This record gives sequence, C-alpha cells and structure tokens, in this order.
Amino acid sequence: MIGVTDVSLGTTGNEQARALAQRLRTVKFEAIYASPLARARETATLIAAHNEYYPPIELLDNLRELHLGEFEGISSFQAYEQFRNIMDEALDSSTDDFAFPGGELRSDAVQRFNQALYEIVLRHPNAQVCVVTHGAVIGCWLSFVHNVPLGAFRNYQPKHASLTKVIAELPHHQFRIVTFNDTGHLSVSK
Repeated sequence: MIGVTDVSLGTTGNEQARALAQRLRTVKFEAIYASPLARARETATLIAAHNEYYPPIELLDNLRELHLGEFEGISSFQAYEQFRNIMDEALDSSTDDFAFPGGELRSDAVQRFNQALYEIVLRHPNAQVCVVTHGAVIGCWLSFVHNVPLGAFRNYQPKHASLTKVIAELPHHQFRIVTFNDTGHLSVSK
C-alpha cells in the first residue's frame, strides 16, 4: 500500500512506461501534466522524451495518489491480518466515503483531482493533453463520474501504465470516458 509514498517505477514499471511512451509517440499533446510523485514524473518524462512533438511537462499536486495515512508502506496482507475491521470497511464497495487513520478521505481526493482536471481544461480548452496520475485516485474519480459509492473505486481502478481517454465536453466541463484501462501496448507477460 504505497499511496503517496514516493517510490520510483522499478524495472517492470519502467518497461511498462516505455511501452506506453512508444504507443503515444505520435500523439500531438499540447502539454503533459503529472503527479509530483516519482513514479508519475518518471512516466511523464518517458512519454515526453519519446513524443515527436516534445510537449512540456507540468507537475500538479492535485494529481497525486490517495494518501493512506498510517497504512502507507505496509502490505495489504499485513494490514488485513492486523486491522481486519478497517480493511473490511476500506474494501466495502457500498461505502460512500472512507479514510484510513491519518489518511485522506476519498471524497477529498475526488474533489482535488476534479479541480486539477478543470484547471487543465481551462488552460487547454480545445487541445489534447496527457495526464499521468495514479490508480486509486482515478478509481475514486470514476466512481464519482458514474455516480456510484466511492467504495466501488476498485471496479474503476485501472492497471499500471494503462491508457484511459477522457473528453471534456465544453462549455459545461462534463467528462466523457472514451477508452478505459487500455493495456494493448503492454506484453501479455506483464
């Protein structure tokens, strides 16, 4: 459970990020936005380096992963073994909102993530941009978009280095999901 723990991609993550960057090499991005956490920064850097249009990268703190509080850095198996009641509540898909002790409420994460997306849309109203962020916050945001309890976030949590395409429909700034969790660029063994 790493949440906002700032770890690098590692070997497999780096390979996956390179495959994603290769897939996006000809997409004309006006900009790339990324979470300031190392794994997102590294992915964004690879995408920019491989892209034919050399888009600039900007880090936005509101794109960071969900903060898991006291549960940061422990294995989910250990957490479940030691804190079964808390983990049961955390994994209950019907729970409307939740925060680990000392952590961030899912609803707060959705609010800040949504704010980041609106900021990006206002800066680039008719352009294509790349946003590099994290699975749990995407899952929470998509639960919100689909109007289901935030506890259902795991149903909407994409795989690492997957591609999700979202269109911001102006002028109302509503978001339409075009593609979700596309991993066609990753090898089957990963």
